[in-house]
Amino acid sequence: MIEGPRDMKAAGHLSALFTVFVWGVTFVSSKVLLDILTPEQLLFGRMFVGYLALWVVQPHRMRLKDSKDIWLFIGAGSLGVFLYYFLENTALTFSYASNVGVIVSIAPVFTVLCCSVAFHQPLKKQYFIGFVVAIAGIALISFNESTNLKLNPLGDILALGAAATWGGYSVFARKITEKGYAVIPATRLMFLPGLVLILLANLIHPAPLQTAQLFSWPYLKHLLFLGVVASGMCFVTWNYSLLALGAITGSFYIYLCPVITMVCSAIWLGEVITPLAIWGTVLTLLGLAVSEVRLPFRKRTVHTAS
Repeated sequence: MIEGPRDMKAAGHLSALFTVFVWGVTFVSSKVLLDILTPEQLLFGRMFVGYLALWVVQPHRMRLKDSKDIWLFIGAGSLGVFLYYFLENTALTFSYASNVGVIVSIAPVFTVLCCSVAFHQPLKKQYFIGFVVAIAGIALISFNESTNLKLNPLGDILALGAAATWGGYSVFARKITEKGYAVIPATRLMFLPGLVLILLANLIHPAPLQTAQLFSWPYLKHLLFLGVVASGMCFVTWNYSLLALGAITGSFYIYLCPVITMVCSAIWLGEVITPLAIWGTVLTLLGLAVSEVRLPFRKRTVHTAS
């Protein structure tokens, strides 16, 4: 049975929620693995495991409908698989996690701007209202324990670059889904250029790999979670949500990541949820709701030749 538009949209919302929940939890696993791995090693291991998982799920080659489409996959893999995570991880080595968390969370505004340019869609003011409310909530969550905030320009610029990169990835991903490619093989093909760039980054900055510790269960379970679920599965569910909801609506769910991370940190790391963080959660969800009332694009006036 072919699902209708309403069923597909509902599945898209559930898919987006699942994806951001897993991505919110990944900070716990990443924190554990970074005790024994460099950011480049962690990124390669995570994406390589995810790539293998996609082959296991659907071991069939995908033929391009147009040879020029390969550039769409190269663009998506370079931006979404490699550059976004590389910039985010590197930013964390130069700046506070609270700074990076706030800056990276503005990725949806870059998605809107990139899609507005790429698909000629004028913007509505409503989007910016929701964005301001949500970003205020994210700021409260991120800074609820920061008393002496100091900015590191390099780290903050890298985080801003990561957010902008996600906007570019969303444009490539949308163009790929609009061409009708199957989600799993398309996602797998996106991984290839990203893996090549990650491997090059590891070769440029080599470091000893602590194999014995990595393959012990306390660390291996985190790598499998990051690779199979957070990378392999979630790139599929995220791309499906983009297909069902559109790049703009789907990207608003990224606002929930800091909320989920806060809750998971309280459960697994014993961090205290302060009243300021609770207010931040309320504002973040309110901003998401405001932005979801209708798409943040206004209708274009069509001019006909007289």
